[in-house]
Amino acid sequence: MPKQTGGGTVAVALTGMPPPRIRPRSDALPSIDPAKTLPEGEERQKGMDARLWNIGMKVRDVKAEADYFVALGADLRIHETLSTPDGTFEYALLDFAGTRLFLTPVTVFEGRLPGPLPEGLTHAVFEVADVDRELERLVALGTEVLIPPIEVSAALGSRRLAFCRSPGGLVFEVLQIRESLV
Repeated sequence: MPKQTGGGTVAVALTGMPPPRIRPRSDALPSIDPAKTLPEGEERQKGMDARLWNIGMKVRDVKAEADYFVALGADLRIHETLSTPDGTFEYALLDFAGTRLFLTPVTVFEGRLPGPLPEGLTHAVFEVADVDRELERLVALGTEVLIPPIEVSAALGSRRLAFCRSPGGLVFEVLQIRESLV
């Protein structure tokens, strides 16, 4: 049974489970020898210059889920319905636990996937300085572009963005902020 502790955190006692082992971060992952992972003669390129901007979530009821996260301590930044040439999209943007949550009942990219997209976590959004430059690198690495770069203006500001899928099937967005209103 969960127990309330100081500061609003919840501690859960798991019976029969060994205590977690926590290793210092420096020991968490083995180092990778680039000479063993790259073809002979190739040099390692600098990685994508990006930071996590938000996590996308597909939900049945945007208002109910937004209210739930507000009750958990999130700040609701925007809840609107955006009209686009492809139809209308309801969404909410919340600040929660050090990042932003983007809630919507229908994602703009799900019609481009090979199968249905269930409710839940759908994609990560990475803010980059230049969407077009990053897409060149991503495509060279085998990334599929689901939605090519588009300009979007909404209550959160204006952005240039593209939706991608990794060779393993993970969907993500690269986002260049033109004007931020949040």
